[in-house]
Amino acid sequence: MILCFFLYIGLISIFIKKRLSYLEYIINCIYNIKGGDIEKDILIEGDDELAHLSLHINELRQELAKKQMIEDHRRNAQNSLLASISHDLRTPLTSLIGYLEILSDNGLEDNDKRMKYTKLCLNRGLQLNDLVNSAFEYFYLEGEKTDITALLRCNSTQNLISIINQRLDILEDNGFTYTISFKPYKYALVYDIRLIERLFDNIFTNIIRYGDHCTTVTVTVIVEKDFLQIVISNGVNPKNSLYTVNSTGIGLMNCKKIMELHKGEFLTRSDNRCYKSIIKFPIQNKG
Repeated sequence: MILCFFLYIGLISIFIKKRLSYLEYIINCIYNIKGGDIEKDILIEGDDELAHLSLHINELRQELAKKQMIEDHRRNAQNSLLASISHDLRTPLTSLIGYLEILSDNGLEDNDKRMKYTKLCLNRGLQLNDLVNSAFEYFYLEGEKTDITALLRCNSTQNLISIINQRLDILEDNGFTYTISFKPYKYALVYDIRLIERLFDNIFTNIIRYGDHCTTVTVTVIVEKDFLQIVISNGVNPKNSLYTVNSTGIGLMNCKKIMELHKGEFLTRSDNRCYKSIIKFPIQNKG
């Protein structure tokens, strides 16, 4: 009996020592995670409370690693965007400085040439203004925390159609032809008028800049499942590579962010010099 007792005590001591060693291992792993090492899994030993603790720590570590990866991707995307914006700002700025130097030359007495370089300066200034405004809008939307319940609630698509029609009138003033097709849907939508106006401004400004005047711009409004879908199609001017003049694509990224804030979707498609912008609004209720 004495021998069995000491054998029992010995086995218990070995077991306790082993579990204390495992506990020390878990604590070291926690310190490593705290120090930023979130790549390694904690080994699971046994099926007791310590093993369950290790399992939960692994789940937490995996969640931290996922968030870190998303944050790294977001940071890399922003750095890439900033580098692209910096490049796009320098190009018109360099041209603007060159034109101003020519204008400041006292020997430039030809009024036609002076008018030519003045217009070039104005165009470059407007281009810079658009880039700065788009960049500001992008970073504003990046941090925007709009509550969908605080947005203006509309009882029909009529307000959206009115916003679109106003931009179509501007298209017509710029020499484009268009068609618009929609049924009088009476579904409740929730959207912020200011942001949606900006979205359509971006879309129609791109059409005016890069669209083909020889093709008709078409606007189609349909209901697809639980979404009101607006499809805007236009031809692309053969002199322009498809919307690559605005190389950052920041205006289209802003459109995407605006629709994300509205729990909707913004998509683009291109095929055979035809460009489509697809805007999907979630329908709040029908009827």
